[in-house]
This record gives sequence, C-alpha cells and structure tokens, in this order.
Amino acid sequence: RKTLETGASSEPNAFATGHTGVPPTEARMTTSLAPETTLRPLGPGDLAAALVLSAAVGWPYRGEDWAVARGRGRGCARDRGGMLAGTAMTWSFGPSWGALGMSIVSPAHQGCGLGRTLLKSAMDALGERSIQLHATAEGEPLYRRFGFVRTGSVRQHQGAAFSVGLHAPR
Repeated sequence: RKTLETGASSEPNAFATGHTGVPPTEARMTTSLAPETTLRPLGPGDLAAALVLSAAVGWPYRGEDWAVARGRGRGCARDRGGMLAGTAMTWSFGPSWGALGMSIVSPAHQGCGLGRTLLKSAMDALGERSIQLHATAEGEPLYRRFGFVRTGSVRQHQGAAFSVGLHAPR
C-alpha cells in the first residue's frame, strides 16, 4: 500500500505505498550510473552538503535535523560531477511499515532522472513494507508514477520559540 499526503506549494504532504523489492546491501547500494554520476549510501560526511541541498529547494531543515534523520534511518546519495546532487532517506518500523523522506534533487539537476533513481533505491531498501511518504506538490507526479496514492495533507508551520520568562502572581 502506497499513500501520499500533499499540501500547497512546498509544504510536505503524505503518500503511502505497498512496494515489493529486495533491500540492497551497503555494497550493492554503490552503483556507477555514468562516469560523472554515482549512487551510494549517505554518510556522516554528507550532512553539510545535504543541508545546503535542502536550503537550495527552500526546505527549513537544520544540521541537527539531518543528523537525527541519518542516525535513525538509512540514506542514499546521488553525486554528479563530484558534488551531492540528491538524497533520499528511509526509516523502517518493523517488518510491515516504513517511511521515505528527505527526497531532494538540486534545482540544477531536476528533470534528469536523479529523483527517479533515488526513489527506486529508497523503495527497494524498504522491501515489501507499506511506505508512507510526506512530499511536496512538486514531487507528486513522480510519486504517482511509482504507485503512491494521496491520503491527506500536512501543514507545516515554522517559527521561533521565545520565552517571556516567569512572572510572580499579583
């Protein structure tokens, strides 16, 4: 079962799928796609470049967000010309359910098939689990081609938390 939730503009949306695949091993995940393009595991040394990549598409991730996401899940990276050009993360929650996210392709490389390769690799890593995906409206056509079905919307709000301090009762 594949489900998808979408929202307006670049707000995340949720999708889900039931996908059959074989989880790749770390060794199988490194694949040469062309002399200038490589698909490989996302490593700790990629987090700074991943932060730049997410900022390039207007996503509000912080370095800490990338570190937690990678620490709790698995990621794949797509390089082009020696630079990080795309990412996708997966999280497994038991044998029957997983999540896919942080699927990003740099604006300079969108429309070249990088997102499709990253999505396929991430789905293969999740195997036969049902997959939930929070996505942007811009990515919805790609996800629908992979069998994801929209299930709802998610609204994301950004802001800073400020403390006004404690005041004595009057």
